[in-house]
Order: sequence, then C-alpha cells, then structure tokens
Amino acid sequence: ACWYTLSTALTVFNKAIYGAEHGKFPAPLLVTGSGMLLQFFLCRIYFLCHHLFVLRESPGVAFSKSDPNAHTDDQSERSWSTWAKRFAPVSFMTGLDYGASNLSFVYITLSFYTMCKSSSPLFLLIFAFLLRLEQPSFQLTGIMGIIMTGVMMSVFGEVKFNAFGFFLVMLAAFLSGWRWGYVQLLLQKGSWFGKGKNLQNSVITLYNMTPLMSGIVLFFSVVIERPWRLVGNSAYFSTAGDALMTTFFIVFSGTVAFLMVLAEFVLVAETSAVTFTVAGALKELLTIGAGVVLFGDEISAVNGAGLCVLILGVFLYNRYKIKKMA
Repeated sequence: ACWYTLSTALTVFNKAIYGAEHGKFPAPLLVTGSGMLLQFFLCRIYFLCHHLFVLRESPGVAFSKSDPNAHTDDQSERSWSTWAKRFAPVSFMTGLDYGASNLSFVYITLSFYTMCKSSSPLFLLIFAFLLRLEQPSFQLTGIMGIIMTGVMMSVFGEVKFNAFGFFLVMLAAFLSGWRWGYVQLLLQKGSWFGKGKNLQNSVITLYNMTPLMSGIVLFFSVVIERPWRLVGNSAYFSTAGDALMTTFFIVFSGTVAFLMVLAEFVLVAETSAVTFTVAGALKELLTIGAGVVLFGDEISAVNGAGLCVLILGVFLYNRYKIKKMA
C-alpha cells in the first residue's frame, strides 16, 4: 500500500511538473539528481532519529553513530573496492533509469510511459538467459513474445508518439529489468547485513547508492540541460520566489522518492523481485487510470489492447516463476 501510494503520487507529480503540455519545467534531470543527493542525507537523518528517539541516546552520541555503514555486521570490508563491487553497478543502472524516466515525461504521455515501462520483465528475462539464471525454454520464449507484442501494440496505438521519448522510456525499462535482480542479491544475500533488519538494510543500501546515482544524473543535467543558462531566462529561475519554488520541488520529490525506494527495497527483501513485479502490474493500471483522469490521456483501442496483452505476458511470466520457486 505504501509503495502504490508513493509511486503513483511521484509519477503524477513528475508528469505535472515536467510535461511539455503541463508544467514545462526545463530541467527535470537537475531536480532528479538533486533529489537523489537529498536522499543521501535523509539516510543519515534516519539513523540519527533512530538513535535519538528509539535508542534514546544523547544528541552527541546519536550524531556520532548516524553513519549508516556503521550499522553493518561486516565492518572489516568497508573500503572503496568493496563499495565498487557491491554498490557501483546497481547505482549506475539506477541513476540512468531514473534520469531517462523523468526526462521522457517531457515528450510522452503518462499512459504511454507506463505501458512502455511495463516491459521491464522482458529485459529481466533476457538478462536471466544471458547470466544463466534461467534455462531457455519454449515456454519462456513464448512469454517473451507475448510481452514484446504488447509493447509493439502500445507503440502503434499511441496517439502522441515521440521517438526520442520512446527511446528514453525503453532505455529506462531496460535498466530497470537489469537492476532489480541485483538489488535482491544485495538485500537478501549480503552477508555484511544483519538478519531480519530489512528496513535498516534498505537505508544502508540506498545510502551507498545515492552518491553515484546523483553524480550520473547531475552530469547529464549539465551536458543536456545546462542549468546555469536558465537563471533569469526561465519562469522557474527568474526571482527568489521562483528559486524557492524550485527548491520545494526538489525537496518534495526527493523525500517522496526516498520513502518510495525504501518501500520498494523492503518489499523485495521481505518477498522477492518476482512478487515485486507481480504487484507492479496492478500499480501500472492505477497509474494509467490517474493519467486518464488527471491529464486527459487518450487511450485508443489498439493502445488498450496492447496494455492487456502486456499485462497478460507479465502474469504468465510471474506464474511460471512462482511455479519454479514452489
């Protein structure tokens, strides 16, 4: 319930602010990268509050123990090489995923974004084949074909198709399917974490991911958006009041994203990436409904049929996975 609420709220907010036909905010990558940097500090604030209000320690002691990495059970392996091996790959993938997702809102509708992002299980399946996590079979190949058919129908059914926006959201789907398996390995098989502390483990994981995630997105912001040119030339950067409003966008979206990612991580840690994907199918329907109700997104017959085929493929894939796990 937390994940559904936070994810839908953040998606609607991003579309309302970034969409070319809505808020037209000129620097979505700047907000996304700054929000990720904010999450780095929120992770420390979480442990600070934990020591202050749960363990009831003094402010000085609580502040000295606010480093999330101090709460792992594997203190001997706190090094740059360990960080690069454990957290750098998933940080890189997540940063590109979030950046491409938010930038795509400038060019495509919320409904079309959701339909294309629904193809993440297809890419998850491809990587499972390549990494030999799954054995290729006619059944899995058929499911992959159903999912791809749904994606193609969604594309041809889209009234406001934009090639660059489609490329961005499919890149995000590709990266999303890649990274969730890695996240599950981090949360469930990380011997450096304590057992049964999934919320704390999630905060520790996010803390180690956010610096590189933020750096990647802010780098693309500098290259693509050139935010310094917006000062005095954009309605969002013209006056002190405008700058304050932009700061509010960063704080609000960054805080909601922080809570949403924690909900995602705890869900994956408590269950599995399979359950997470199953739950995601229903969430996508809710997101599309929000796009139709709030933004007047148009869904043609082919568009809607493609979505149905896509969700059918996701259902069959997860049904197959659940049977294998059983």
